[in-house]
Amino acid sequence: MVAIDLAGPDNATVITSYAASDRWTFTTVYGNEFRRLASDYQFANNVSEETATTQTLMDIFNGAINLYKAPTGTTTYALAGIDQNGKLIIVPCPQ
Repeated sequence: MVAIDLAGPDNATVITSYAASDRWTFTTVYGNEFRRLASDYQFANNVSEETATTQTLMDIFNGAINLYKAPTGTTTYALAGIDQNGKLIIVPCPQ
C-alpha cells in the first residue's frame, strides 16, 4: 500500500495489484473514505490500526485479493487475514 500526498486537502492511497520486473499496476483505495472506514472499524472493534486496515481492504475487495505482510523483524511475506475474533493473523506461505 502506498500513500500519496497530493496538493490540497485530500490524499490518495493505492495498492500494488500487480508487480513484475518490468512494470507495476496500482489500484486506487478510496483515500479519505478508506481512512474513515478503517478508523470506524478500529474503534468499533477495539483493534489495532493494522488489523482495521487489513479488514477494510478485505471488505472493499470482497475477498477478491490476498493481502500479504512481512512479520515484524523479517522480510519474508506471509498471508494476512482476520480470525473469527476479528484479530489480525499471519499465515506463513507454503514453501
